[in-house]
Amino acid sequence: MMKQRPGSTIVYVRFRKKEAAEFIRKFRAILANGNTMLSTTSDYIAGLHFLMGAGRLPDIRVAHVHNPSIAKLIMGGATSGA
Repeated sequence: MMKQRPGSTIVYVRFRKKEAAEFIRKFRAILANGNTMLSTTSDYIAGLHFLMGAGRLPDIRVAHVHNPSIAKLIMGGATSGA
C-alpha cells in the first residue's frame, strides 16, 4: 500500500511469518528504489527487518518500541506514560 504525502511516499508491506519470503522480496524492491528513510514499529522484529534489507538499507533507520511495559524494563522507567 502506498500513500502520497507532500514531499514523501509512505509504503506499507505487511509482515507475517508464513509469508516471510514474499515480504523480503517486496521489502528489498522498495529499498532498491532509493528510499531515504526506513521506520519500523515492530519492536524486536525491527532487527530482522534490518537484516532482510542488508546491503540496501537507507542512511536513516528508525525502530520504535510502543509497549510502555517493555520500554520501562529496557530503559529503566525513563519513558513517559509507563
